[in-house]
Amino acid sequence: MKTEDKIYQEVNNLIKNLYNPDGTVNTKKLKELQLYGSPVNWGDLSCCYVEKAYVVYISEAAPDAYALQKYIEEEMKKKGYKVKVITEW
Repeated sequence: MKTEDKIYQEVNNLIKNLYNPDGTVNTKKLKELQLYGSPVNWGDLSCCYVEKAYVVYISEAAPDAYALQKYIEEEMKKKGYKVKVITEW
């Protein structure tokens, strides 16, 4: 599996972990991670593309969803990946 594909999969797993098993947003977790109130369409949030330089594009979040960007970047760093996250509608 290419590194870009691994990153894509890991980012989508991190996003999935922001939801409860029934698919609703885990508000408690969002508050703990300081993501609550971020300009994000939680109904359709996903990683849509990873570039070779490991720039991760996440759709359905405002370009200034800095808390979400920081969360994904920090969690991916723990997994050994240095990525730059860009959020877009």
